[in-house]
Amino acid sequence: YAGKAVEMAPTETVFRAPAHPYTVGLLHSAPNLNSDRRFPLQPIDGVLPDLINLPPACPFSPRCGRRTPECDEKMPALAQFGPEHLLACYHPVGREA
Repeated sequence: YAGKAVEMAPTETVFRAPAHPYTVGLLHSAPNLNSDRRFPLQPIDGVLPDLINLPPACPFSPRCGRRTPECDEKMPALAQFGPEHLLACYHPVGREA
């Protein structure tokens, strides 16, 4: 997101169990063969960051529903989240406090 890797995993893992809120948002905003036309796609709310003046924190935080003050202070490092799964997020989807 905004030129930074926020989630890296085998394709099947990303589609089956996305963990970064941006990845989840992307998957919900794209049509697929199982899309039901009665339900509209879900856009990712908010405004894209200024790519010339990125904040030192997570660039997705202003658009993220899981955002906390920590997200606005420092960009999380891309770290091991599971087997062959790297993630840069303080509050991944599927791992509740």
